[in-house]
Amino acid sequence: MTTRCALCGGGTVAPDGHCWDRGQAPPAFRSHVEITTGGAAGVSDRGLRRGVNADAMAPAGDGARTIGVVCDGMSMSPRSDGAARIAADTGASILAARLRAGAPPETALADAAIRAGRAVAALAEPAHAAPAWR
Repeated sequence: MTTRCALCGGGTVAPDGHCWDRGQAPPAFRSHVEITTGGAAGVSDRGLRRGVNADAMAPAGDGARTIGVVCDGMSMSPRSDGAARIAADTGASILAARLRAGAPPETALADAAIRAGRAVAALAEPAHAAPAWR
């Protein structure tokens, strides 16, 4: 069984992972991310300097609104891609829940940011070893 190149669609992928025709390796996991949900969409691409896309986004809704939370992962920090995903998911979830409960947008946003920060900090012991700590 041969594997076709995801970049050119026609080339055969060699055992080293590179396309025989183009000579390039396929894109890394999460190098290009597209998300769509209920009237909102987001696209994130890996930058030019790093091999990992450390950014994350999470769309959510509270019924009347569409919410988008974007977290810029700090690629030089350990496990920043995971930290950004947890922060985005937690932030969107809390923000939607607080808005559904009738909280003013400013209060809901502050609560979501605090909870997202706590979720990232909880990933490691001691606190100074947490992902994306600076």
